[in-house]
Amino acid sequence: MIAVRAAKGRMNGLAFRPDGRHVAGASRDGFVRVWEPDQVLAGEPVWQSDQRHRGELNHLVYSPCGKWVFACGDSGGALVWPADGGECVELPQPPNQTYYTNVIVCSPDGRFVAWGGGYRGQRSRIAVAHVKSRKLHKQFDGHNEAVGILAPGPDGLASGSADRTIRFWDWNTGRKYHELTMRGFVRGLAFAPSGDWLAGSCAKGVMLWPMERVPRRKRRVPGAPRELKGHTKTVSCIEFAPDGLTLASSGDDGTLRLWDAASGTEKRAYHPRVGALHWIAFAPDGLTVAVTSDKGHLVLIDLGD
Repeated sequence: MIAVRAAKGRMNGLAFRPDGRHVAGASRDGFVRVWEPDQVLAGEPVWQSDQRHRGELNHLVYSPCGKWVFACGDSGGALVWPADGGECVELPQPPNQTYYTNVIVCSPDGRFVAWGGGYRGQRSRIAVAHVKSRKLHKQFDGHNEAVGILAPGPDGLASGSADRTIRFWDWNTGRKYHELTMRGFVRGLAFAPSGDWLAGSCAKGVMLWPMERVPRRKRRVPGAPRELKGHTKTVSCIEFAPDGLTLASSGDDGTLRLWDAASGTEKRAYHPRVGALHWIAFAPDGLTVAVTSDKGHLVLIDLGD
């Protein structure tokens, strides 16, 4: 296990490049930083954004092709950089979607990039743009409160909100095709790469649903859930391993927990001892998992140990 202080403030987003060459983080200090995974301990990034973004950066993601890094933050909208560094470009923002953004994701086929956020007590929407042209595609209806998390899946886009719902959207039309009700603010949401499982979290609980095909419906929808219990404080992030067999969860209790998706049993718990843990990212080969801390740490764990 390697733990380094990689940023001055909390690292709010984390992603591995699809080819595994780099790991990128967005942080509270407004910078995007990119490292070679085996050089993280040296402390020097391969590149970082050339200037501090206005306000905090809250999330980032690589495009599936690996050519672009998308990020979002408190100033609203979405930003994009070439994956090897370069000039930042702002994506078009719908005129009535000027609030800060919490999360940004790309569709699995690489066609779309979506972002959302907002404020408690106010309706929020989801903006979707074309990755290639960077032109606005649609604005999805969103939620009655802030959007806390988005999860791209092979059948559509899922969104979690402070309004205690998970909603499912068609990427092309923006139509909502399903909805789940949760017990609290949905802060974590992730599909297994195959689309066979969906995981969601609120408070200190993690829910796991099998995705099932229903007669006369084109898309899979969640079946009966299983609750995964182990965290003692709020769960911050959940993420599936590339093979879809393992689910990782991080929390304010300072632990990273690995779960068997099929049985729902806890496989292992890690205690990096760097305080509350935040975003999770698996390396493309599944042999390394990275997690950030609220104090600016980047922790890399070799799962082969």
